[in-house]
Amino acid sequence: RKKGEKVRDLYGFGIQEEMVEKAKIMQTNNTRFDPDMISKVRLSYSVDFARKKVLSLPIHQTVAFRGFPPENRPYLWMLWSEAAACKATHPPDYYAMAVEEGKAHASSPSSMQINKDLERTFPSHPFFQEKETKQQLQQILVAFAYRNPQVGYCQSMNFIAGFLLVLLREEDAFWVLCRIIENLLPNYFTPDMFATRVDLQTLEELVWQRMRPLMRHLSNIGIQIVQVNTVQWFLCLFVGVLPTEAALRFFDCFLLKGRSMLFTFALGILKLNEQALLKTKNYDEAFLALKTIPQHCFDGDALLKAGMTEFRPLADKLEGIRKKVMIEVEQSLKQRYFQMLMQTTSFTESELDALYSQFCSVAYGEFENLFKSTPLISSAASVNTNFSINSGNSSSNPSPNSSPTPSSLDSNASPIRSSSASSPSSPPPSTAATSPLAATSPSLSLFSSLKYSGNHFVGLKRDSFLLILDGVFSPPLPSLAERLFNVLDEQKTERLTFVQFVQGLQLLYNGTLQKKMEMLFKIYDLDENGLIDVDEMKVLASDVFSTKDSLPERLADEFDTLQLCEVALQAMGGASEESQRPSPSFTIDDFCNFVSSLSFLRKWIEVIFLTEKTSGLSKQEAN
Repeated sequence: RKKGEKVRDLYGFGIQEEMVEKAKIMQTNNTRFDPDMISKVRLSYSVDFARKKVLSLPIHQTVAFRGFPPENRPYLWMLWSEAAACKATHPPDYYAMAVEEGKAHASSPSSMQINKDLERTFPSHPFFQEKETKQQLQQILVAFAYRNPQVGYCQSMNFIAGFLLVLLREEDAFWVLCRIIENLLPNYFTPDMFATRVDLQTLEELVWQRMRPLMRHLSNIGIQIVQVNTVQWFLCLFVGVLPTEAALRFFDCFLLKGRSMLFTFALGILKLNEQALLKTKNYDEAFLALKTIPQHCFDGDALLKAGMTEFRPLADKLEGIRKKVMIEVEQSLKQRYFQMLMQTTSFTESELDALYSQFCSVAYGEFENLFKSTPLISSAASVNTNFSINSGNSSSNPSPNSSPTPSSLDSNASPIRSSSASSPSSPPPSTAATSPLAATSPSLSLFSSLKYSGNHFVGLKRDSFLLILDGVFSPPLPSLAERLFNVLDEQKTERLTFVQFVQGLQLLYNGTLQKKMEMLFKIYDLDENGLIDVDEMKVLASDVFSTKDSLPERLADEFDTLQLCEVALQAMGGASEESQRPSPSFTIDDFCNFVSSLSFLRKWIEVIFLTEKTSGLSKQEAN
C-alpha cells in the first residue's frame, strides 16, 4: 500500500484507519480469501461442492450458518434466493429486453433518480469508478424499474444492487435483486415503505422483550430504536452498515432464511454492544453509538451467534407480534389518511369507511361480482347526496389528539385474514362506522402504495374500476371511463390505490366546473404531451355527439361534430399563434377558456360528470 492510500478489505471496500488492525486480524484468521477475490468469485459461477450435490434444507442451513468458501456464493445465492429458478421461467433475452425498455423511458422519475445515484454508489470503491461498472449498475436498476413500475426505484436499491454486482454477474445480480424486493421483502420499497415500518416497530418490540434495560435506558434519554439508524440497517440490508465480511454473512443467511435474519442480525448488533449503549449519558452519545457500533462488528459468525441466541426464544412469537403491529399501524394509517381525505374531499368519515371496506374487498378479488347488484358508489353516495365542497368542518372529523405518529404508518407484506373474513358467498361487509379492518383484514393498506400479495400487486384493477363506474356516467361512455382510469393511474401500474380512487370519485361527484375541465383536458391529452391537438379534439367531439341525445334539445342542435371541430381549430390557431406554437393546439388554460365559452360543452360536462346530481357546482359556475 502506498503512503496515504486508503486501506481496503479484500473486496475493495475502504476500512477506517482505527479499525485496520482489527480488520487485518479477522482477514488473517479467515483463510478462505486471496487477493484476487472479486474476480475469482465473479468468474467462478459454481464449484463442484455446490453444483453436484443435492442438499436438504437443514444441510443448506448448516452451510449458510457455519460459512463456506466465497467461490460458492454466486451459485448458492442464486440457489437460495430462487433467482436461478425465476430466471429459468423467463425467455433468455428477458433481461436484455427489460434493460432496453427501461432505457427507453429515460425521462421517467425512476430513471432520472437512478442516474443521480450512480455517482453516489460506493464513490471511493475502485470497482465503481469504472464506467463499465456504472453502466452495469444502471442497467440493473432501470430493468428492475421497468419490471416493477409499482415500485420503480427507491434510494438504497443502488447499494443493494451494487453490493450484489461485486460478487455476481450483471444479469444474476438483477434476478437476485428481483427476488429480494418481490419475494423476500415485499412492500419494503413501496413509496411509503409500509412493511419496513412494520418490521422496525416489530424490532422495537423484540428488543423490549429481550433487552428491556437497554430499551428503558434509551427511552429515558429520549431516543427510540425505530427512529435512529435501524431504518438504514433494514433498507440497505446492512450494506454500508456492517463491515464487508459481516454483511456477506448476513446475505448468506438472509437469502436462505428471509426476513427473520433482519431481526437476528439487528438483535445481534445490539446485544454485542449492549453494555456500550448502556453507558451513554445523553441523546448525542446514544445517537453516535448506534450509528458507529455496527462498523466494529467484523466477526460475522459472532454476530450471527449472538443474534440467534436472542432471536430463537422469540421465533415462534414473531408472526403474532407482527400481526399485532400490523393492526396498530393499519388503524393509525387509516385515521391519518381519512383525516387527509376529509380535508381534501367532501366525503365524511362514515362514507370513506364504507368505500374503503368495499374497495378492499374488490381489490383482493373477494367480491368481483358484488357491485353488479350493489354498486360501490351507492354505498357512500346514498348516505349524503348533497355533499359540500368544504368538509373540513365536518363534525365527523377525528380529534386532533387521535392523529398517529409517523412511525406508526405501515402495512404488512402479505394478506393475513382472520377467521371472520368474508368469503365470496358472504354478504357485503358492513358499512358501519366501526372499522372493517378489525373484522376482515388488518393488513390491507392500499392508501398510497400498492401492495404485494403473493407475487402480484393488489389494487383496484381496470376491469373492476370500469365495473364500478358502470352506470355512473349518464349516458354510459366506456371510453371515457377507460381514459379516466389512465389519468388516475399516474404511475401506469394498472392498479389504483384507495386515495387515487377517492380522488376520482371526488371529482365526479363534487368537483367544481374548473376542476372537471382540467380533468377533461388530461383525459383527452391522449399522448400526454401537455397539449390537445386537432386529432385529440376530434375524439372529444366524437364523444360529445355520441351522447348528445341525453342533452336538452336546444343545446344538442347547437353544433354538430364538424362545426365543433372548426370552432376548436379556429380557437387553437389563435392560441398557438399567440404563444408561437408550431401547430394548432390547446394548453390546459386555452382548453378551459374554450370550454367555458361554449354553453354546449359546459352543459355536457355537467351531465357526463354528474354535476347536476350534486350541489358541488354553484349557479355562478354553471352559468
